[in-house]
Amino acid sequence: MLSLSPCFKHILLNTVQKEIRNKSIWSLLILTSIVIIVLNALLGLLLQLATEFQAGGAGPSLGTLPLNAFFWLIDIFSTVIAILVGVNSLKSDEENGVNLQLLSFPVKRWEYLLARILGSWGIVVVYYLYSIILAAVLFSISSREFIVGYQVFMALVNTSLIILPTVTIAILFSFFLPKLFAFFFSFFFMLFVTYSNLSVGSVEIGDYLANLSFFKILALPIHYLLPRTGTLSSFTNALLYNVDLPIGSDYFINLAHYVVTIVILISLTGWILKRKDV
Repeated sequence: MLSLSPCFKHILLNTVQKEIRNKSIWSLLILTSIVIIVLNALLGLLLQLATEFQAGGAGPSLGTLPLNAFFWLIDIFSTVIAILVGVNSLKSDEENGVNLQLLSFPVKRWEYLLARILGSWGIVVVYYLYSIILAAVLFSISSREFIVGYQVFMALVNTSLIILPTVTIAILFSFFLPKLFAFFFSFFFMLFVTYSNLSVGSVEIGDYLANLSFFKILALPIHYLLPRTGTLSSFTNALLYNVDLPIGSDYFINLAHYVVTIVILISLTGWILKRKDV
């Protein structure tokens, strides 16, 4: 049975405390709140104008449109925060010599890494939870219809799954690049992961191989060897735009693929950390 040392919990809590002091996260949180409030005010104005022009029953249904758009915006903010936290997680330890202190305690390197990953992941999930609840509640009030439903819960679940590999990949790149380069490289890499998932997963493999290009060749191993964050995001969007859409078997197949690949990704990151001279 897998056992964790007593230091694991302390490193996990230390990760949360460290990232709470990150001014970039608070700045994005404030920006997110402002955007939600502004969009909510615009929605209220839109519904008022619709009522004045006697738009019939179409007024309340307008509430789902800005909410869906804002779910997409929250996803982008969540990705940015996940990369910021991931890049800073171990890189700041290395810059300040904290990793040497922590690893001098009776804790394995994979425990240290896992604690940093889970702590960073938890911070970003809490941010996403706050944002999505605030947006859903305000939009529900403005549109006069209850928007918070199981599709919002599914959005939280899927985005939580997306955040975990995003944090891990940012940590992985931070091993080899300075913070700023690691941030931008991670961001564009996650965009390419989404492109790979959508391009490879949208057609039959035979049709895909028949029209190969340089980027399509690069997309193939990324689609099959890494967690399909772009596919999970597309599932989320499909549910948000069509609340009656059933969850098909493809979702669970991709979920199984996710479990296997996220374990491989974290294991690879741990293997590289184990061989780093720290």
